[in-house]
Amino acid sequence: MMTARTALAALLSGSLLVACGGGGGIGNIIGGLSPTPAPTNAPASTNVGYSCPSSVNGTSTARMAASVASFGSDAIRRAPAKAQSQPSTLPGLLEVVRSDAGATSSRGTLSSQIAQAGGNVTQRFLFSHLGTSVDVVAVDAAKSAAIAAQLRTLPGVTKVVPMGVRYTQSVLAPITTNDPYFHGFPGSSAPYYEAGNPAPSPSPGTSLPGQWDMHAISLGHAWAYANAADAPVGYQAPDAMGNSAVRIAIVDTGADVTHPELQSKVVYTHCFITNINTGVQSSSNYVTDLDGHGTDVAGIAAADVNNSLGFVGVGGNVSLIVERVFPSPPTTCASQLSSNPQACSTSASTADIASGIDDAVANGAKVVNLSIGASCAGGDDPLEAGAVANALAAGVVVVAASGNSGSASLDAPACDTGVIAVGASALSDGYANGTSSSGGPGSPSAPVEYVASYSNYQAGSTTWGLVAPGGDPANVGPGVDDLHWIENIYSSTAMGGATCTPDFEAPAGSQGDCRILIAGTSQATPHVSGAAALLLSVKPNLTPTQVRNYLCSDAYVLPTISATAQGCGRLDIYRAMADALGDPNLPAAQ
Repeated sequence: MMTARTALAALLSGSLLVACGGGGGIGNIIGGLSPTPAPTNAPASTNVGYSCPSSVNGTSTARMAASVASFGSDAIRRAPAKAQSQPSTLPGLLEVVRSDAGATSSRGTLSSQIAQAGGNVTQRFLFSHLGTSVDVVAVDAAKSAAIAAQLRTLPGVTKVVPMGVRYTQSVLAPITTNDPYFHGFPGSSAPYYEAGNPAPSPSPGTSLPGQWDMHAISLGHAWAYANAADAPVGYQAPDAMGNSAVRIAIVDTGADVTHPELQSKVVYTHCFITNINTGVQSSSNYVTDLDGHGTDVAGIAAADVNNSLGFVGVGGNVSLIVERVFPSPPTTCASQLSSNPQACSTSASTADIASGIDDAVANGAKVVNLSIGASCAGGDDPLEAGAVANALAAGVVVVAASGNSGSASLDAPACDTGVIAVGASALSDGYANGTSSSGGPGSPSAPVEYVASYSNYQAGSTTWGLVAPGGDPANVGPGVDDLHWIENIYSSTAMGGATCTPDFEAPAGSQGDCRILIAGTSQATPHVSGAAALLLSVKPNLTPTQVRNYLCSDAYVLPTISATAQGCGRLDIYRAMADALGDPNLPAAQ
């Protein structure tokens, strides 16, 4: 293991070039890295891999995926991520915020003063658009409060708080073996099958509804502006299906870049993982997704189109940046899944989230998707909020999940100033699912959309935006109702799921369109990120505020549902696209 060290090689355009130290705290690090023993002061339950992978799919990762296949798809479970019941800070790491304009000491002097107080600077962030910087300082957790109080007295220091942590915002259902097309299949329930779509051969059956979420937001209609034969004269927009120059950054658990829906879409990858026991940050160019969450989010935002496989992403032809910021799950987690659905889940530090945001902006991201969160009760986290504000100042749209606690307050970073916070909508189709008021029982042929039972919201918040399809399941057993979930892609290397197998639509010898049924505000968020990327494809000079205004003013207000719970309403990318293009005949929001 490399020794901890402070490194400030270069700070360019507000993005951090970090020290690439070796991580600790894991018995067998995934991705081909050498095993490193856990620190003696770390409990066994924290045996997590705090190192970035060194390959796309390491051999140990493949063995891990194969070892959990015996559990079967029905063993895959994840309870709703109620972030407010989980720790949201790490007292052993402090964030020291410094105003460069108000500081009288040099960097070297400040480091010396921090060392005298009992801290060790392990990372530094410069937010050039804001005129501030943040030092990550490792301290003895038992003395954290006293050291923080001393650091607050140093010249130029404006705030000292514990490091924040964030969690993914979704729930899982079994991986399915049949892969629905965007248009659905003959015999499926209306309105989620389009009659002109050719039936696949061999047929997977007639019970699959297709991607109801994409039809609910009228994605196909928005894309029609790219077709000169369909679009109104004078309002054709070739890039209405997305322009590859527009990049969405997925700051998450990584992504399966070998997945056939992503392999042509991902243009840049990077990993940042801080060892919470030492404060040292590991870095690499590999983003192997051992959780599956990031792969799914990437698919909803921008899965490939017209590639003869089942799914599409909202952003169509836009490109993807993948920033992995979550550590590897414990190597023993797969054996615990049957008794603990969260066994393979991990948390990300706000230092790594900030690094991922900064790096994405430096590499051309136009939209940053944050399907992550934790309690915002303590206020903005300086690192995370600083990176968000710096991105916004650079003209980048930032979209974040509202949270899955079913509460009247937004999680962080959805609560950070300038973010578009996204809650989740769901379908009531006559069969039992979530417990939220649906505005009517609904039926398979006429489902009723409502705000999901777990979806956070916040009256009066300047960041509370809108809702988008996220699903609202009641159970995860056999015979699960597809209309209660969001179905999209999944990672072939996820430690909590079986390996992918070829399916009816996949080319012979391929891994197939690895997929999952999943729900949460995590899944709602990339719908909005993809929609933002579509607007930027046709109007590249839109500001983050203008993008939010289009999405919000053109949203569909769900009838009989609380205005507070749904914010501006449910995403309608068709109307937002028409509005942005200046079409005088705006479609009714629906």
